Amino acid sequence: MTSHISISSNPIQRPELRIALLKPHAHSIIFWKLLAKNSSKYGRSVNVWIANSFSDTEFRHQHPDIIVFSDCSGCAKIPFTRSEIKTILNYVQFGHNKHILATYAAFYYAENERIFDNTLLCQLFNLKPVDDMILSPKRTEEEEEYKSIPLLFPHVDRYWDGVIFPFKSSGYYQYVYPPHELWENYLIEPDKTKIILSDSDMHYVAMLTQHSNYASLYFNFMIDWGIGEHEEDIYIMYKALMILELCSTQSTLFSMCCDVIYKNPEYYAPKILPTDICYSLDKGLEYHGVK
Repeated sequence: MTSHISISSNPIQRPELRIALLKPHAHSIIFWKLLAKNSSKYGRSVNVWIANSFSDTEFRHQHPDIIVFSDCSGCAKIPFTRSEIKTILNYVQFGHNKHILATYAAFYYAENERIFDNTLLCQLFNLKPVDDMILSPKRTEEEEEYKSIPLLFPHVDRYWDGVIFPFKSSGYYQYVYPPHELWENYLIEPDKTKIILSDSDMHYVAMLTQHSNYASLYFNFMIDWGIGEHEEDIYIMYKALMILELCSTQSTLFSMCCDVIYKNPEYYAPKILPTDICYSLDKGLEYHGVK
């Protein structure tokens, strides 16, 4: 995969980075709380809003900079509702510099006759909706020593400044892959996405995509797992947040204007935005199958 991802030399930053952790895996809640607690010593303070359910009003009030889907299909009590998916899609696609990060079974998971189908989120990560994602096989007790993520290597060094490679993660060892294990076949626009981290066999990957007004980062495995006692894993996920922030574009004034329009669409959108975009604010989710 090739890419034309641009990194801003003067990224838009607020004093505190606000994260929305939506319907997370139970273990990852501890991980992300520890990340927020330790973030100030890494550089920029991070505040985490944890939400197992939410409304459009709550999203407008919290106004997160980055939305995190931490294995939200793998361990959530319920999948996202249509109303929640509509809120997410509108927030990301009609906001500005509101980035997204997902890990492991964020999009689809089936176990014990229970199905968690969040495949409508795939398009936000430049992925075609795939409901036949495969989990790597669970290992037996005899293979206990192999229940670990292999060594990880950077594909773009400048993104991971301060991380010592090869990197040994203590995260959950299983990973997600599409049929035939070819991610390129499941990218909507292949040239927009770049693999920025992987193991030597390309089973464990992190894929960064620059969209028109936001960036997305998907780890097909789960570094943000366990009880978070391994600070190296916490630090690399902090760096992942900073990578997304570095993809921010346009001026602070432009970003502020987009925020104002998002918070007051019924007043500002018809007066400022083109007719086709206003139509999308009301009807656009029908394109995604959400009504």
